[in-house]
Amino acid sequence: MKSKIAFATRFSTVSKSTPTEITQAHYELLHSDTVIYNQSIMEYVPLRDGYTFSGWYSDINLKTPYIFGSMPAEDITLHGKWVSND
Repeated sequence: MKSKIAFATRFSTVSKSTPTEITQAHYELLHSDTVIYNQSIMEYVPLRDGYTFSGWYSDINLKTPYIFGSMPAEDITLHGKWVSND
């Protein structure tokens, strides 16, 4: 049995328009792979100018760090966290 693993990130852009500031969230699929059930999952480490990658999370709110191990029987999406270098 094979399942898909997807590595995605979310980032925000801010438009400073008069009279209000608008923040938009953007999602980007960085990498995906098909892995056999119970096979080891290889961590994908992305690069982004001006940021340091801080890890993968199993939830979109970046509260639950993902611990890499064996591929589960279902598809999963991991969410990456970036930290600004500024």
